[in-house]
Amino acid sequence: MALVGLVFLLLPLRITSKPHDLFIHTFGGLLKIGSEAKITDLPGKLVSKETVSIELYNSLLEERSQLEDQFKEIYRRYIQLNEEFEQATGARQRLPDVGPGHIWAEVITFVPEKNEIDINRGEQDGIRKGLYVIGQDYLIGTVEQANNYSAKVQLLTSPEHSLIVEIEAVDDQGKNIYKRAFMKGDGKSGCVISGVETKYKIEQGNYIYAYAKPGYLNSPLIIGKVSEIKNDGLAPMNWQIKVVPSFDISTLERVFAVTMEPVEGGTKK
Repeated sequence: MALVGLVFLLLPLRITSKPHDLFIHTFGGLLKIGSEAKITDLPGKLVSKETVSIELYNSLLEERSQLEDQFKEIYRRYIQLNEEFEQATGARQRLPDVGPGHIWAEVITFVPEKNEIDINRGEQDGIRKGLYVIGQDYLIGTVEQANNYSAKVQLLTSPEHSLIVEIEAVDDQGKNIYKRAFMKGDGKSGCVISGVETKYKIEQGNYIYAYAKPGYLNSPLIIGKVSEIKNDGLAPMNWQIKVVPSFDISTLERVFAVTMEPVEGGTKK
Protein backbone atom coordinates (compact mmCIF):
# COMPACT_ATOMS: atom_id res chain seq x y z
CA MET A 1 0.00 0.00 0.00
CA ALA A 2 2.83 2.39 0.90
CA LEU A 3 4.45 1.65 -2.45
CA VAL A 4 1.20 2.44 -4.29
CA GLY A 5 0.90 5.71 -2.38
CA LEU A 6 4.49 6.63 -3.15
CA VAL A 7 4.02 5.88 -6.84
CA PHE A 8 0.88 8.04 -6.83
CA LEU A 9 2.81 10.93 -5.30
CA LEU A 10 5.54 10.61 -7.93
CA LEU A 11 3.08 10.88 -10.82
CA PRO A 12 2.79 14.24 -12.63
CA LEU A 13 0.14 16.64 -11.36
CA ARG A 14 -1.79 16.45 -14.65
CA ILE A 15 -2.43 12.77 -13.83
CA THR A 16 -2.89 12.91 -10.06
CA SER A 17 -5.29 15.85 -10.30
CA LYS A 18 -7.82 13.76 -12.28
CA PRO A 19 -9.00 11.64 -9.31
CA HIS A 20 -9.43 14.85 -7.32
CA ASP A 21 -11.45 16.45 -10.13
CA LEU A 22 -13.57 13.31 -10.45
CA PHE A 23 -14.26 13.32 -6.69
CA ILE A 24 -15.33 16.98 -6.77
CA HIS A 25 -17.51 16.37 -9.84
CA THR A 26 -19.18 13.35 -8.23
CA PHE A 27 -19.59 14.48 -4.65
CA GLY A 28 -19.36 18.29 -4.89
CA GLY A 29 -23.09 18.79 -4.62
CA LEU A 30 -23.41 16.41 -1.70
CA LEU A 31 -20.60 18.10 0.25
CA LYS A 32 -22.39 21.44 -0.05
CA ILE A 33 -25.50 20.15 1.68
CA GLY A 34 -25.89 21.79 5.06
CA SER A 35 -27.22 25.08 6.34
CA GLU A 36 -28.32 26.16 2.85
CA ALA A 37 -30.81 23.30 2.54
CA LYS A 38 -34.41 24.04 3.53
CA ILE A 39 -36.28 21.31 5.38
CA THR A 40 -39.98 20.93 4.74
CA ASP A 41 -42.26 20.32 7.71
CA LEU A 42 -44.08 17.68 5.70
CA PRO A 43 -41.81 14.59 5.96
CA GLY A 44 -41.78 12.40 2.90
CA LYS A 45 -43.07 15.03 0.50
CA LEU A 46 -40.99 17.25 -1.77
CA VAL A 47 -42.51 20.73 -2.01
CA SER A 48 -40.18 22.37 -4.53
CA LYS A 49 -36.70 22.17 -5.99
CA GLU A 50 -35.38 24.13 -2.99
CA THR A 51 -36.85 21.86 -0.31
CA VAL A 52 -36.27 18.22 0.61
CA SER A 53 -38.01 15.81 2.91
CA ILE A 54 -36.62 15.44 6.42
CA GLU A 55 -35.84 11.77 5.73
CA LEU A 56 -33.79 12.60 2.63
CA TYR A 57 -32.07 15.49 4.36
CA ASN A 58 -31.03 13.35 7.34
CA SER A 59 -29.88 10.54 5.03
CA LEU A 60 -27.73 12.92 2.97
CA LEU A 61 -26.39 14.58 6.12
CA GLU A 62 -25.31 11.19 7.50
CA GLU A 63 -23.70 10.26 4.18
CA ARG A 64 -21.89 13.59 4.14
CA SER A 65 -20.58 12.96 7.66
CA GLN A 66 -19.31 9.53 6.61
CA LEU A 67 -17.58 11.04 3.56
CA GLU A 68 -15.92 13.68 5.74
CA ASP A 69 -14.60 10.98 8.07
CA GLN A 70 -13.27 9.02 5.10
CA PHE A 71 -11.61 12.17 3.77
CA LYS A 72 -9.86 12.80 7.12
CA GLU A 73 -8.54 9.24 7.18
CA ILE A 74 -7.28 9.51 3.57
CA TYR A 75 -5.76 12.92 4.35
CA ARG A 76 -4.04 11.56 7.48
CA ARG A 77 -2.56 8.72 5.43
CA TYR A 78 -1.58 11.21 2.72
CA ILE A 79 0.37 13.27 5.27
CA GLN A 80 2.16 10.16 6.53
CA LEU A 81 3.12 9.06 3.01
CA ASN A 82 4.08 12.62 2.13
CA GLU A 83 6.45 12.82 5.11
CA GLU A 84 8.04 9.53 4.06
CA PHE A 85 8.33 10.78 0.47
CA GLU A 86 9.92 14.07 1.58
CA GLN A 87 12.48 12.21 3.69
CA ALA A 88 13.37 10.00 0.73
CA THR A 89 13.51 12.70 -1.98
CA GLY A 90 13.59 16.13 -0.32
CA ALA A 91 10.60 17.20 -2.47
CA ARG A 92 7.34 18.67 -1.17
CA GLN A 93 3.82 17.84 -2.40
CA ARG A 94 0.73 19.99 -2.86
CA LEU A 95 -2.07 20.40 -0.31
CA PRO A 96 -5.67 19.19 -0.55
CA ASP A 97 -8.12 21.74 -1.96
CA VAL A 98 -8.53 24.17 0.96
CA GLY A 99 -10.16 26.94 -1.08
CA PRO A 100 -10.50 28.32 -4.62
CA GLY A 101 -8.01 31.16 -4.13
CA HIS A 102 -4.53 31.49 -2.58
CA ILE A 103 -2.88 34.86 -1.86
CA TRP A 104 0.84 34.33 -1.33
CA ALA A 105 2.83 36.60 0.97
CA GLU A 106 6.32 36.99 2.39
CA VAL A 107 6.87 36.99 6.15
CA ILE A 108 8.27 40.42 7.08
CA THR A 109 8.72 40.06 10.83
CA PHE A 110 8.02 37.60 13.62
CA VAL A 111 7.00 39.05 17.00
CA PRO A 112 7.65 36.23 19.53
CA GLU A 113 6.15 37.98 22.56
CA LYS A 114 2.85 38.40 20.71
CA ASN A 115 2.96 35.13 18.73
CA GLU A 116 2.24 36.94 15.49
CA ILE A 117 3.87 37.62 12.15
CA ASP A 118 3.64 40.53 9.72
CA ILE A 119 3.17 39.77 6.02
CA ASN A 120 3.62 41.98 2.95
CA ARG A 121 0.09 41.65 1.61
CA GLY A 122 -2.96 43.64 2.66
CA GLU A 123 -6.45 44.77 1.76
CA GLN A 124 -5.29 45.90 -1.69
CA ASP A 125 -4.46 42.24 -2.40
CA GLY A 126 -7.68 40.78 -0.99
CA ILE A 127 -6.44 40.08 2.54
CA ARG A 128 -9.04 40.61 5.28
CA LYS A 129 -9.47 39.82 8.94
CA GLY A 130 -10.36 36.21 9.73
CA LEU A 131 -8.77 34.55 6.68
CA TYR A 132 -6.98 31.28 7.39
CA VAL A 133 -3.23 31.39 6.76
CA ILE A 134 -1.19 28.36 5.73
CA GLY A 135 2.56 27.86 5.84
CA GLN A 136 4.69 24.77 5.26
CA ASP A 137 1.49 22.89 4.25
CA TYR A 138 -0.17 23.42 7.65
CA LEU A 139 -2.57 25.93 9.17
CA ILE A 140 -0.50 28.44 11.17
CA GLY A 141 -3.09 31.04 12.21
CA THR A 142 -5.57 33.66 11.02
CA VAL A 143 -5.38 37.25 9.83
CA GLU A 144 -5.94 39.50 12.84
CA GLN A 145 -5.57 42.90 11.18
CA ALA A 146 -5.19 44.07 7.59
CA ASN A 147 -3.97 47.42 6.32
CA ASN A 148 -3.68 48.55 2.72
CA TYR A 149 -0.37 46.83 1.96
CA SER A 150 0.39 44.59 4.96
CA ALA A 151 -1.33 42.44 7.57
CA LYS A 152 -0.80 40.85 10.98
CA VAL A 153 -1.31 37.11 11.36
CA GLN A 154 -2.13 35.78 14.81
CA LEU A 155 -0.46 32.40 15.21
CA LEU A 156 -2.21 29.36 16.66
CA THR A 157 0.15 29.59 19.64
CA SER A 158 -1.14 33.03 20.70
CA PRO A 159 -3.17 32.94 23.95
CA GLU A 160 -5.62 35.28 22.19
CA HIS A 161 -6.22 32.77 19.41
CA SER A 162 -8.98 30.15 19.64
CA LEU A 163 -10.18 27.71 17.03
CA ILE A 164 -12.66 24.88 16.57
CA VAL A 165 -10.71 21.68 15.98
CA GLU A 166 -11.31 17.95 15.65
CA ILE A 167 -9.22 15.32 17.44
CA GLU A 168 -8.69 11.72 16.42
CA ALA A 169 -10.31 9.72 19.24
CA VAL A 170 -12.11 6.51 20.19
CA ASP A 171 -15.50 6.84 21.92
CA ASP A 172 -16.82 4.70 24.79
CA GLN A 173 -18.33 2.30 22.21
CA GLY A 174 -14.93 1.63 20.64
CA LYS A 175 -15.71 3.64 17.49
CA ASN A 176 -13.08 5.80 15.82
CA ILE A 177 -14.36 9.37 15.71
CA TYR A 178 -13.23 12.96 15.29
CA LYS A 179 -14.12 14.75 18.52
CA ARG A 180 -14.84 18.44 18.12
CA ALA A 181 -13.33 20.83 20.68
CA PHE A 182 -11.93 24.34 21.23
CA MET A 183 -8.20 24.95 21.10
CA LYS A 184 -6.27 27.96 22.40
CA GLY A 185 -2.63 28.96 22.15
CA ASP A 186 -0.47 28.60 25.25
CA GLY A 187 1.45 31.83 24.61
CA LYS A 188 4.66 29.90 23.99
CA SER A 189 5.18 27.33 21.25
CA GLY A 190 2.11 25.13 21.62
CA CYS A 191 -1.64 24.96 22.11
CA VAL A 192 -4.03 23.57 24.71
CA ILE A 193 -7.37 21.77 24.40
CA SER A 194 -9.62 21.36 27.43
CA GLY A 195 -13.22 20.28 28.02
CA VAL A 196 -12.96 16.88 26.32
CA GLU A 197 -14.38 14.13 28.56
CA THR A 198 -12.07 11.34 29.69
CA LYS A 199 -14.50 8.76 28.25
CA TYR A 200 -12.84 9.48 24.90
CA LYS A 201 -9.59 7.62 24.29
CA ILE A 202 -6.98 10.02 22.95
CA GLU A 203 -3.32 9.16 22.60
CA GLN A 204 -0.07 11.02 22.15
CA GLY A 205 0.61 11.47 18.45
CA ASN A 206 -3.04 11.72 17.40
CA TYR A 207 -3.63 14.33 14.71
CA ILE A 208 -5.49 17.60 15.33
CA TYR A 209 -7.48 19.10 12.44
CA ALA A 210 -8.79 22.60 11.84
CA TYR A 211 -12.53 22.23 11.38
CA ALA A 212 -13.70 23.08 7.85
CA LYS A 213 -15.46 26.45 8.12
CA PRO A 214 -17.86 27.57 5.34
CA GLY A 215 -16.56 30.71 3.71
CA TYR A 216 -13.07 30.31 5.15
CA LEU A 217 -11.78 26.75 4.73
CA ASN A 218 -13.11 24.09 2.34
CA SER A 219 -11.36 21.05 3.78
CA PRO A 220 -10.23 19.94 7.25
CA LEU A 221 -6.55 20.78 7.60
CA ILE A 222 -3.96 19.27 9.93
CA ILE A 223 -2.71 21.64 12.63
CA GLY A 224 -0.45 19.39 14.67
CA LYS A 225 -0.34 16.41 16.99
CA VAL A 226 -1.17 15.62 20.61
CA SER A 227 2.09 15.98 22.56
CA GLU A 228 0.74 15.30 26.06
CA ILE A 229 -2.57 14.24 27.60
CA LYS A 230 -3.50 14.12 31.29
CA ASN A 231 -6.46 14.68 33.60
CA ASP A 232 -7.48 18.30 34.01
CA GLY A 233 -6.73 19.25 37.63
CA LEU A 234 -9.66 21.68 37.72
CA ALA A 235 -12.08 19.27 36.04
CA PRO A 236 -11.00 15.63 36.73
CA MET A 237 -13.60 14.18 34.33
CA ASN A 238 -11.98 16.04 31.44
CA TRP A 239 -8.68 15.76 29.62
CA GLN A 240 -6.10 18.50 29.40
CA ILE A 241 -4.49 18.06 26.00
CA LYS A 242 -1.31 19.75 24.84
CA VAL A 243 -0.74 20.18 21.12
CA VAL A 244 2.49 20.76 19.23
CA PRO A 245 1.87 22.60 15.92
CA SER A 246 3.30 21.03 12.77
CA PHE A 247 4.83 24.23 11.39
CA ASP A 248 8.27 25.53 12.32
CA ILE A 249 8.13 29.28 12.87
CA SER A 250 11.94 29.59 12.77
CA THR A 251 12.02 28.57 9.09
CA LEU A 252 8.76 30.17 7.97
CA GLU A 253 9.41 32.52 5.05
CA ARG A 254 6.35 32.35 2.79
CA VAL A 255 2.68 31.78 3.60
CA PHE A 256 -0.63 32.05 1.80
CA ALA A 257 -4.09 33.16 2.87
CA VAL A 258 -7.05 31.05 1.78
CA THR A 259 -9.79 33.04 0.09
CA MET A 260 -13.16 31.82 -1.16
CA GLU A 261 -13.05 34.37 -3.99
CA PRO A 262 -11.14 32.78 -6.91
CA VAL A 263 -8.13 34.74 -8.13
CA GLU A 264 -6.46 34.46 -11.52
CA GLY A 265 -5.06 30.96 -11.89
CA GLY A 266 -6.25 30.13 -8.38
CA THR A 267 -3.22 31.91 -6.93
CA LYS A 268 -2.13 35.51 -6.47
CA LYS A 269 1.63 35.66 -6.03
